Amino acid sequence: MKNFALCAFWFPLVVFAQTDPPELTSWIINTTGLTGYNGIHADVDSVQYSDNNVYVRCSGIPAYSIGPWGANPNRPSNQNYLFRIPRRPAGRKHGRENQCAAGAYRRLEKRRGDLQSAGCDFT
Repeated sequence: MKNFALCAFWFPLVVFAQTDPPELTSWIINTTGLTGYNGIHADVDSVQYSDNNVYVRCSGIPAYSIGPWGANPNRPSNQNYLFRIPRRPAGRKHGRENQCAAGAYRRLEKRRGDLQSAGCDFT
């Protein structure tokens, strides 16, 4: 009986333990001041989030070696990106929210007309 009481107490705590979702934890965050090309801060600077969006700030420079490009006048520089990524992508109307979101947005430019006729919402 004592074992049952312990299990009944701990089971809900284990089952309902929350872990951070992958949209918050899957980034290579630079916590050590690592620099990439030309001494520019590398990888992701910060990840912030709200109930609806994840905001990722980065320079656009990787931590691995890139270049040199010789006579090419284009040089990598800090782009100061701030990406806003929806946590619940808009999808198809009428209760089918995520059917269009994952694969369709990657091919948006190529198939925009087909997707709109299929009911995908791009607003």
